[in-house]
Amino acid sequence: MKKIILSLLGAVFLLITTVYFLLLGSFPVMEGSLKIGDIDNEVQIYRDHEGVVHIDAKTRHDMNYALGFSMASDRAFQYELIARAGQGRLSEILGPDLVAADKLFRTLNSSYIRNDILTNLDPVVRKDLESFIAGYNYYLENSIRPIEYFILGIKPKKINLEDIYGVFVYLNYSFSPFMRNEIAYQQIMADVKHRDLKYLFANNEVDLSHRLRRVVEAQFIDYDDLLEGIGTFTGSNAWAISGDKTRSGKPILASDPHIKFSAPNIWYEANIKNEEEGFHMYGHFLPMIPFPGMGHNRNHGWGLTISYTDDVDLYQLDDDFDIVRVENSVIKVKGSTPINFNLKWSEKGPIVDEIVKTVNKDSKNIAAHFSFFQLGNKPIEGFYGLGRAKSFEEIKKATSIVKSPGLNIVYADAKGNVARLVMGDSYNRSHPYESDLVQSADRKILGAYDFDDKPHEINPENGFVVSANDAPKTMKEGIHHRGGWHSDNRYNTILESLKLRKNWDIDSQKMVQTASFSSHNAIIQEMIIKSAKRVKLNNLEQQALEKLAQWKGHSRHDQVAPTIFHEVNMNIRRLLMDEMGDNYLNYCKAINSWTFYYRLLDRPFDAWWDIEKTAPVEERFDVMAMAFKESVAKLKEKLGTDIGTWRWGRVHKLKFVHPFEKNKFLAKIFSHGPYEANGSINSINHIRRVKCNKGHTPVTGPSTRRLVDFANVDLSYGILPLGNSGHMLSPYYDNQRERFFNDEYRYQIFNFDLVKKSGPKVLTLRPI
Repeated sequence: MKKIILSLLGAVFLLITTVYFLLLGSFPVMEGSLKIGDIDNEVQIYRDHEGVVHIDAKTRHDMNYALGFSMASDRAFQYELIARAGQGRLSEILGPDLVAADKLFRTLNSSYIRNDILTNLDPVVRKDLESFIAGYNYYLENSIRPIEYFILGIKPKKINLEDIYGVFVYLNYSFSPFMRNEIAYQQIMADVKHRDLKYLFANNEVDLSHRLRRVVEAQFIDYDDLLEGIGTFTGSNAWAISGDKTRSGKPILASDPHIKFSAPNIWYEANIKNEEEGFHMYGHFLPMIPFPGMGHNRNHGWGLTISYTDDVDLYQLDDDFDIVRVENSVIKVKGSTPINFNLKWSEKGPIVDEIVKTVNKDSKNIAAHFSFFQLGNKPIEGFYGLGRAKSFEEIKKATSIVKSPGLNIVYADAKGNVARLVMGDSYNRSHPYESDLVQSADRKILGAYDFDDKPHEINPENGFVVSANDAPKTMKEGIHHRGGWHSDNRYNTILESLKLRKNWDIDSQKMVQTASFSSHNAIIQEMIIKSAKRVKLNNLEQQALEKLAQWKGHSRHDQVAPTIFHEVNMNIRRLLMDEMGDNYLNYCKAINSWTFYYRLLDRPFDAWWDIEKTAPVEERFDVMAMAFKESVAKLKEKLGTDIGTWRWGRVHKLKFVHPFEKNKFLAKIFSHGPYEANGSINSINHIRRVKCNKGHTPVTGPSTRRLVDFANVDLSYGILPLGNSGHMLSPYYDNQRERFFNDEYRYQIFNFDLVKKSGPKVLTLRPI
């Protein structure tokens, strides 16, 4: 027995030692000097004490080359997975479980659209991409591969333009939820009787008087579950305050895009400049894209949120529809037989039967008209243009040339402008208000609205531009801008907070951006209390009600009341949607479900409140009282009888999930957490759950927090959930995590003189 135990301990020690030295061997070079043949002049790469890369180059080529070199050194494995996901090539390395995801992205990454975008790529943009690719590939070819590659038994793949395009494809899937939501809506509309179905939709003008009788029986595969550990966008906050409302007299820009938490986190921070053009930009970069997704310099800056413009229409075609083209490809599957995948195109768009998983022959031939499938889209040039713009007009031009993804660009500049610009196509439909989610072929899209007709917001009189995935407040008359927006909850909370002062500064803005508060919760809190008081309560329920009554509305991890409130709220929604049956879980994930909920809170006697399976006819107060009693019983079972221990952090724990999460052994090594977290659904600090059958476990929230005062761009403020490096042994891997959970910030250093004084690590790339 001793020999067996010693052998096991020796094996474990050998495994740990091997893992350590593999990690150590692939550690990125951060200091010293390297001779490289593909650059023109010396380039200095500074890493400040937070791990942010600052690139000081003489030429444009060298700057982009060094950026590629740095990104590869910190994030190669993560970026390869995202590029593979966008190309439908995950099964090659991860096996049969990812075939469904590969079919989705083979459809989105149509060669027809890809060839149009890459063939017509602006030559200047192409040259910058080629410089970036050269630096990225140099690092891959001349360094030890990260440990994840050893575990999978593969080598890093040199990247090309198609890999970069694959990332854009993946992001477009992330930014547009409509294809995956609309099937659930269709089933609810078919199954639910004697209820007003217009409440299901974000658009108030929805018309149910001319409903089609076709019903598609289908399901949407849970691709987000398949892609666990690869972050997807799920919301976002951003706002800009004009100089009239700030202490400095210059605008302040705030931005915190909401993305599924992952290890490593999604954004890569880099401060880049070159002497050749006098170009200088502090950027938050998306994977494998050398043009900042968000950025700022001394002149201007921008953040982004998902616009949730409805940019997808599904059509059910007759069996004799005309096939315009067929794209054939082979999906290679690790450990299994390759799969032939044939993508048929109709005039309406590609046939997506396998993506939406149709379940009978009468539901076949579903075509998707998606803005991303339209020729002439320029997403790469759009992001390039945002980073290179020298004026607000150039920002508008860069935004206008993108058909997809659908985003809000929240902008501020040193001249005093603040704005929200809508990126992505918004369609003029022959049926703008009708609710059918799977159309017949006679329904037409008449064209995309002109850029100037979109609901932008530029220099509003109140001095505040706020975007929280809400419906635009600046619709032009006669323009039918359709969307699946979030409720106005976060928007109203942010705007009401901003109106409280006329002298905002960075310190006071930190308090707003990290506020785990929702102004609407007080209304629901009062409703729950009144409802609970109408029924007989036991001692534990009475204690819970007293705790809830004392609550001030903030959802912090050390408080008890938010546990009670959010549990009751979740159970109210479940009871309210009982008529939906199995489709409840699909609709509950959709952002429209919150608009649905808030509307019905104002209609206490609506038929939706009646629980279908019970004899009495319930109203809002009955359902809320029932949910309150159920919630106390569930919390007692899970957390015990001492209400003082029902802290929010016990049920609201955040985990940073690595792509190896599905392997229990590897998950313990590569995933991080769980950690108790502040925030909640619909609070400004939007750290939240997504599914409705996993308790309160949060999976998404601020992927970074940024605050920029244009009176002092040299030192702005930001924070990442983990760190800037994806290498587990790096001091910059999770060095920001504790501050992130404590709602703290660190400097974003723009001025290179300040960078040099901060004692950075310096790596010099020298030409041979």
